[in-house]
Amino acid sequence: MGKGAVHPNGSNFCRALKYNIVDKMRKLVETNLYDRPRWLEWSERAPPMEIYNISLKSKYNNNKYIDLVKFLLKKYPHLRFQDCFVEGNNNVKGYDFFRNDHIITQMATHQLYYINRGYTKKEALEKVEKIFYNRRMDLEKQQKINMCLAIDQKIKPLYTNGYSYLYEKMVENEKAHLSVILKRLRSMRKTMENQKNSNNFDKNIDSTTNNDLNENNISDSNPFNSENVNESSKSE
Repeated sequence: MGKGAVHPNGSNFCRALKYNIVDKMRKLVETNLYDRPRWLEWSERAPPMEIYNISLKSKYNNNKYIDLVKFLLKKYPHLRFQDCFVEGNNNVKGYDFFRNDHIITQMATHQLYYINRGYTKKEALEKVEKIFYNRRMDLEKQQKINMCLAIDQKIKPLYTNGYSYLYEKMVENEKAHLSVILKRLRSMRKTMENQKNSNNFDKNIDSTTNNDLNENNISDSNPFNSENVNESSKSE
């Protein structure tokens, strides 16, 4: 006797043919219980897949591509972060999904191609590694040629690794820090020069006023001054 909800006149182990929605609707239309819908004709042209009467074992899809991707990421973990900011590449562990132009996808598809041609997994991987190594060497050679040709245009080359990008950013930070220091030193020098000029100007003003006062005193004390002569003539 089966467990769970069991019909009193039968069992849960029903071996009758299970109809899908197309077969059910076709039966209803034949018995004039339902008008023939438009989607029935469309589904009869391209019927849905029969999964109710298929054994559970045939539902399992043996996808070797997933295992190949996992093995490649385990052997080359740095490739997980290549083009990680490009939309469509998911570099989270356990949710690995990459675009068709990603190197992991290309290596896995090439390896699967050779496996389907009769190579073992190890032989296919060695063949793929050799192919991609030669491709990398050709790309680097072409990149060096382009760098030599672009010297006159002053074009910056692409970063070959992460350290070159890091060093350039460190140099930019140092340059910005030194520019701030130079700016402060220039401002300090300017303020000191302004203070010095203002002090010299004050000294010049004081010296001119002192000279004027001395000249006035001398003119007042001189007996041959024109004003003194006029006053003496008037008194006579």
